[in-house]
Amino acid sequence: MPTVAKKKSLRSIDPVPMADYEQVVGKMSPKDRGNITRYLENPLTAASEGQVSLWKRFFCVMAALSPHAIQSTGQLAVQFYVADGKHRLQVFALEDARQGTLNLYIPDCTDAAMKQDLLGAPKQVEDVLVYPIIGTKGETLNVESLTAAGTINAPEFFKHMLGWNRKAIRVSLPATASAVAMHTAEILCVLGAQKRVAEATPAVKR
Repeated sequence: MPTVAKKKSLRSIDPVPMADYEQVVGKMSPKDRGNITRYLENPLTAASEGQVSLWKRFFCVMAALSPHAIQSTGQLAVQFYVADGKHRLQVFALEDARQGTLNLYIPDCTDAAMKQDLLGAPKQVEDVLVYPIIGTKGETLNVESLTAAGTINAPEFFKHMLGWNRKAIRVSLPATASAVAMHTAEILCVLGAQKRVAEATPAVKR
C-alpha cells in the first residue's frame, strides 16, 4: 500500500521572530520603561529566574510581531499593538499572574492551530480547555477562551482585544514550562498576529 505523507509539524517551521529586548525597552516612554524595570526588580519577580526568562522571551516575541506601540499597565501587564490606519489595534497582552504563571493574551487562533496539526482536540477542565500538543508524549497547553459576552468587567489591558466579532485566548504557562510548550505558545502568537493583522485597515497591512 502507498504510504501517506504526514503533515509537517508547525514546530519545525522557521524560528519565531524575536525582538531585541534592550532596543525595544529603550524606545518605550520613561513611564512604561520604569514600570517594566520595577516589575523585573520586584522581589516577587526576581525570586524566580524562570519567570523572568519566560517573561522576557514572550515580551520579545510579541514585540517582534506587533511593534507599532507597546504600553504597560503598571507592573501588571504589557499591551502590544499594530497600526490600524490612523489608529492602533491591540494584538497581544502579557500578564504576570503572580501565581508562578505567565498569562499570554492572543487572538483566538485555536481553529488554525488544530487544522495545521499543532494542537489536538481539547478536553474541558473547569473553565479551561486543555489542548494536547501534537507529536508529543502527553504535553498540553491550558487555554481559556475569552469573549466580550462571556468576560464580565474585563481588565483594561485586554478588553480591547474582544468585541466586534473578535475573540481572544488566555494561554497560561508556568515558570517551569517545557521547551515544547513554550515554542508551541510562540507559534500561537504567530498565528494570532496573522489573524489580527488581517483585520487591520488594508492600507497598513504588512
